[in-house]
Amino acid sequence: MACLFVWRSFAHDIESLPKGEQYKTTRFEFRYGHATRVVDDPENHMQRVYGGMPDSITVTDGIRLIVYNQPKAVIKSRSDSMDVMNDSLQHGGYMGMSSTGTYFVVDHKGVIQAR
Repeated sequence: MACLFVWRSFAHDIESLPKGEQYKTTRFEFRYGHATRVVDDPENHMQRVYGGMPDSITVTDGIRLIVYNQPKAVIKSRSDSMDVMNDSLQHGGYMGMSSTGTYFVVDHKGVIQAR
């Protein structure tokens, strides 16, 4: 129980970042490992970061781009999570699926789907 409390205390809410910027959709880019992995989140479900904050967050033409240059965080929605390592993207929780793909989409339920 104590580990869960400590883990939750390091959560960051990224919903309002960057401050003062309006956006319609979110794209995550993980620019490390075997290839850049892209996760499109059209309904902005992925809003909690456990671990390190992104290396950059920008908004262009209504698209919020969140970039990580090294593995340092787990990003969560209410229904799923993603942990992007050098060689894979794990989603679906602790016992979830691991994929070496490069493009993913967060569906209307907040669940990550490989494309």
